[in-house]
Amino acid sequence: MGRIPPEQIDLIRERADIVALIGERLQLTQKGRQFWACCPFHGEKTASFSVHPERQIYKCFGCQKGGNIFGFLKDYERVNFPEAVRMVAETVGIEIKEEKSTKASQKRQSERKGLLEVADAVCQYFEDQLWTPTLTHGRKYLKERGITKESAKKFRVGLAPQGWDNLLKWAEKNRVSTDSLVKLGLLVQREKDGRNRCYDRFRDRLMFPISDDRGRVIAFGGRRFSDDPETPKYINSSEVPGLFEKRRVLYGLHHTKESRARRLIIVEGYTDVIMAVQAGVLGTVAVLGTAFGPDHIPLVRRFADQVIVLFDGDAAGQAAAQRSLGALVPVDLEVRVAILQGAKDPCDLIVEKGPDALNQIVDTAPEVFDFLLDSLQDQAQQSLSARAKAIEEILKLLAPMDPIRLHLHIGRFAHRFSIPEEELRERIKAARNPNKGKKSNDGPDGDNRSNDQNRRRSWTPKFKGKGKKGFPQKPDPFANSPSPKQFNFGRGAEMKILEALLAAPTHIATVFTILTPRHFSEGPSRNLAIRLQVAADLGQTVSEANLYNELEGRELELLTYLGSKIHEGQQREKDYESELAPEACHHIVKTLRKQQREEVRGLLKEALREGRQEDALALEKELDSLFQEIQSANKS
Repeated sequence: MGRIPPEQIDLIRERADIVALIGERLQLTQKGRQFWACCPFHGEKTASFSVHPERQIYKCFGCQKGGNIFGFLKDYERVNFPEAVRMVAETVGIEIKEEKSTKASQKRQSERKGLLEVADAVCQYFEDQLWTPTLTHGRKYLKERGITKESAKKFRVGLAPQGWDNLLKWAEKNRVSTDSLVKLGLLVQREKDGRNRCYDRFRDRLMFPISDDRGRVIAFGGRRFSDDPETPKYINSSEVPGLFEKRRVLYGLHHTKESRARRLIIVEGYTDVIMAVQAGVLGTVAVLGTAFGPDHIPLVRRFADQVIVLFDGDAAGQAAAQRSLGALVPVDLEVRVAILQGAKDPCDLIVEKGPDALNQIVDTAPEVFDFLLDSLQDQAQQSLSARAKAIEEILKLLAPMDPIRLHLHIGRFAHRFSIPEEELRERIKAARNPNKGKKSNDGPDGDNRSNDQNRRRSWTPKFKGKGKKGFPQKPDPFANSPSPKQFNFGRGAEMKILEALLAAPTHIATVFTILTPRHFSEGPSRNLAIRLQVAADLGQTVSEANLYNELEGRELELLTYLGSKIHEGQQREKDYESELAPEACHHIVKTLRKQQREEVRGLLKEALREGRQEDALALEKELDSLFQEIQSANKS
């Protein structure tokens, strides 16, 4: 998709009625000129969530969240900024005309929209077949599995009848494009007698529509009714690039918005999700025929802070759980593991023992590291080789962890397996640096650190000489930070000047005649400063909405944090003018340089203590340069 022009974003925001849009989702009560509700972002019994119709903003005095309607929808509906803008645009009846949209991209967007419409129509067709009076076997299966009619309709479960051309005939009758059905993998095309012929992919199967995180049908999964071992029990429709890729989708994700708790429970099958939600275990999702992998992580981060992996108690289920943990353990999420014992799957458990049994298992799920230690300790008791293998498995999971989480876990690991903690640390260090001691052409200094380490080390003082190798780094304040509330920015002066520049963008060009991006610490702060300076140099208009469209990753998180600060303070451009005056900017330059000087002094002491002479010399030069800059600033 193309870029949404800032003026259109502003127009959409002006046309939107924040009270009406939030009122569709929360029970608002008017008190004076404001509207109040219990905050959807944290548990409370007394309403502290306020909506200001005149300012078109919201503010919670409990959790301190606040912003405009786009920010509310981002958090409430768990979508990104452009999707939030499009949602509001649809409500107020504004057609978005995106910039820099080539004919090729316009064609792709049109095709995607057409495929979504076809997929939804097919879904309705399958639903109608399930409830056709003469086709009883689908409803009989649902009853046997304990799935109610209400739940089946909620998840839009359907039926593909027996026969090779039922869907094909329906498409021809309703003038639905067979090419679209082939692209979606619902029809199979074969050449016969020199002609292309189509037949239904799904025949005599219970159909589960697969939706994206906004609830739009993008694919289908089908379960066979027969016991024919030659027929796959489950099949999915084909992957469609840009629309449906199994490794990036979780079944039932859009239904998790019904729960305001930021928790996801990962299970294996469609019916497991449906029965869990039916039992009141909200936030349950399923992987699609693959193990949970790295491509799922960005999706999970948007919806959850806690993840519970719930898999079947058989060997296959436990193996699937172990594979999923490989992607989840290194991530800064609270991960718990629940393995079903006795029952085949969550659906069977609910049918046999009722919903309370599943709720109890979920609520008492052990923390992931306890689970791993227990399971691998059992494995280690089998033989010495099994013990060594178990230790290696845990070391692989520990190696990518951040230092704080590693410190918390390594002591327990050492105690359980009776291994000296220092020896484990050395093993983990070796796992992180598998090529240490070998020659490498990866960098000018032959630095053999792993890519993962280099990503985590994001702040490096500038040197004119050598001696960077092994150099201590200042931790990146944005590393492993899932939300702005958990940021530790470090330099308050940087944050204050960036906040002021965003609130009063007409001063950017003047301010950057005194300040430069190199005055900011490396990482998101400097990157945002560079973006602002480039905009000023090119004469571009800078707006918060514009930047939301262009930034991503940690820079976008920083922008969101600063935007919330501006909205919370409810200040206007003129309120920041004193902070952007030349005298104030010169003072900030001195403040930032003094902070950098103290940081470098600390690094110098460490280098001298450890006997790293080259590093110490380079640091002394850096310190001298900073001292001269501060002296020069004092004279000006």
